[in-house]
Amino acid sequence: MAGLNALFDPDSATWFGSVYARGDVHGAPAYAYQAASLDTPTADGVVAAVDHAVRDGCPVVGSWCNSKATDSEEIEEIGRVFAAMTRASGWVPQVAVVLERIDGTAAYGPALHDIVVSTDPEIADVLVTTEYEAAFMTRQVVALLGQQGDFGRAPKPGPLEPDEPLDAILDTPLLPLRNEIGRNLQIGLGRLSGRTIGVVAESGPLDAPAAEKAARFVRMCDAFGIPLVVVAGSPEPGREVRSGAKLLHAFAESVVPRITLVTGAANVTMNARSLGATRVFAWPGAQKDGVDELIDPRDTRRALVDAFSRAPLRRGHHRNIPL
Repeated sequence: MAGLNALFDPDSATWFGSVYARGDVHGAPAYAYQAASLDTPTADGVVAAVDHAVRDGCPVVGSWCNSKATDSEEIEEIGRVFAAMTRASGWVPQVAVVLERIDGTAAYGPALHDIVVSTDPEIADVLVTTEYEAAFMTRQVVALLGQQGDFGRAPKPGPLEPDEPLDAILDTPLLPLRNEIGRNLQIGLGRLSGRTIGVVAESGPLDAPAAEKAARFVRMCDAFGIPLVVVAGSPEPGREVRSGAKLLHAFAESVVPRITLVTGAANVTMNARSLGATRVFAWPGAQKDGVDELIDPRDTRRALVDAFSRAPLRRGHHRNIPL
């Protein structure tokens, strides 16, 4: 971004040199840095921003530009940056903003973040078209990850349409991630009764890209203590065994509350009860194997909020490796 001040609430940013700043995003603290080059002063600033974010337990945003390493010193400096980002992985949310194509060694930088807001569909978790949209969406992502809230609002009234089970039960529309790949499975962040949750919802048989994007998302949510809603409705994946195993492993490893809603066919890969699901609900007409309770679609939000409210909030202790 031309100015990281657009990320922060008005008059809240304090700059430390020209590389990084600390400010508020929707009233909560965050750090941000501008990785415009690979020289020593820039590397020092980026490492400081990341380390301070870990110390303060708040998100950090990196704005990345196309800067190629040209000598051994610059390569050494960007190595320090990557090491700091890896140390922070799984401890605090890291969000990258990329408004141009990045080549060379620096391209690893955005890929090490948890979520990438970008104009490049090949790397974007959140695809944007303008700098203004990038700032707006980055603020949304930072707020969802950094200000998770608590389950406390009254159940949302009204019917639930079977073909749109997600937005109908959330406080606001789902923020989808990685929509450009694995279209048979949707992942995203939203709020349910005031609390940030992650959503993994399949609409068809899993292919390799869908399973892998979901596996990394599940691990990210687990690392940051974000409860999961899993919507299962398709048969077990066929030939995508290796990729499907990554998703199965991610669910079985996670310790956050995770509730499965079966709307059609059930399968082990999508957070089955035997993998440790907190609760498994099913709609009428769905497959009943391994289901704890059959619910009416109109009661979905109430059932989810009640089950989440009873489950202890926990978070995993692992890095969020780029799968």
